[in-house]
Amino acid sequence: MNQSSSIKISKEIAKTLGLNQAVLLEIIQSIILVRKINEVSLKDILSETPFWNQKKVQKNIESLMSKGILKELNNKNTFKLGSYNKKNQELVPRTYTKFKGHEKTNIEQRWKPRPETILQAKEYGIPDKFTYSQLEEFIHFYKEKGEQNRSWDLKFLRYIIKEWRKREIEVNKASKRKLINKEWLPDGEALEILYKSGVTKEFIENEIPEFTLYWQDKGEASDTWNSRFISHIRRQWARAQNLINNSDLPTPMDKAWLPSKDFYEVLSLSEIDKEFADSCIKEFILYWQETGQSHNSWNSKFFRHVKFQWEKGSKNSHNNLNKIIKANWSTYQPKVFTKDSQNKQSKKNINTKLKQLKDKYNF
Repeated sequence: MNQSSSIKISKEIAKTLGLNQAVLLEIIQSIILVRKINEVSLKDILSETPFWNQKKVQKNIESLMSKGILKELNNKNTFKLGSYNKKNQELVPRTYTKFKGHEKTNIEQRWKPRPETILQAKEYGIPDKFTYSQLEEFIHFYKEKGEQNRSWDLKFLRYIIKEWRKREIEVNKASKRKLINKEWLPDGEALEILYKSGVTKEFIENEIPEFTLYWQDKGEASDTWNSRFISHIRRQWARAQNLINNSDLPTPMDKAWLPSKDFYEVLSLSEIDKEFADSCIKEFILYWQETGQSHNSWNSKFFRHVKFQWEKGSKNSHNNLNKIIKANWSTYQPKVFTKDSQNKQSKKNINTKLKQLKDKYNF
């Protein structure tokens, strides 16, 4: 098919149909004119629309058919134009010729669209109820504007088509908004973005319950939960990294240690009570002084400890700490020098030492 690579589109038709359908319509008309035929096949259309996939082409064809502009013949995938002006080589919507007036006039307060206009709106899939609901606003707008027009019916048709499309977009967007639930998980794309940013899998997994619980309590619906989660994790990770990197060399726990200002900023994001965190300082210091271990971020260590205690509940805090101490002494097993220093410490001696530690700090 020898056709020009350029396509000329009627501005009026593009406004009414939309750009994609106007382009497809022009291509179909070109095929008919060049080949001097009355029918066009799907195969012919696809050969002239390499910039669209078949699904996109069929969707636009269906839209033109719903408006009565294109008709499918008995032979499937073969189509014919509904109303066609051969002289001017362009499509003429069936009711447009009746819309044309002679002189420009102002719209009247009691103006009503013609039955042909309502019918044309139906062909675009617009229900009568919606069409009439827009009438009062349409009249008010153009009376205030003081604009004159030769065909208020055509103006009204374009107006309701535009409003209907806006309504469809809003409805479609609203249908995608959902409340978050406790089973919610970020999708693969969101995780990939976070991994590439250097965030660890463990950190992400630890933050998911807190994120979902917060938005469950808010009761807000959204269609961008993954984007919100990415932003949340990036903020939390940046603050956590600031805590983790606050010391170059590991240091032992000091009895006068206190959490930093940055710690409390991170704590506020987690909605954990400051007084609760402060109540955990003493037992935290005592435990790590007894272990004798060194770390380069006591703030980060304390944050995880407070978060753990908060989630378990203050009533179980002492029981949880006992389990941690017991687990630590079971694996650490410090030597107790007795008369027979060559023998390994017995389980009985470990339990005795553990009891002494509890008695010492009144656990």
